[in-house]
Amino acid sequence: MLAGHKLVYEPAAIAYHHHPRTYRDLRRQLFRYGRALGAYMTACLIDDPGLAPTLASKAPAACRYLVHSRSARNRNRGDSYPPTLVLAELLGVALGPLTYAHGRVAAAANAKGTTPR
Repeated sequence: MLAGHKLVYEPAAIAYHHHPRTYRDLRRQLFRYGRALGAYMTACLIDDPGLAPTLASKAPAACRYLVHSRSARNRNRGDSYPPTLVLAELLGVALGPLTYAHGRVAAAANAKGTTPR
């Protein structure tokens, strides 16, 4: 997308993914999705610090999209959607930068043939 390419919706595409069987597994999956998003955004900023103004300008809309009950992402959830799932995902986003940092340390240690602390 940063290179000017577009994302498209392809209704004929088939994607297989795991559906959590327990509430605990669902909460863990949402936490991990959030953590991956936070780590990815951190990587984007590390790789191209010039993106900071653009990302900062889009942050309020992105936050609304993530949490507002009427956003396109959330409007079909209903009143019974557990707030703990929202919190798990947001906690994951917040911990994403630490996950990114840990991954970098682990990669550097692996490249040296040592074990990260």
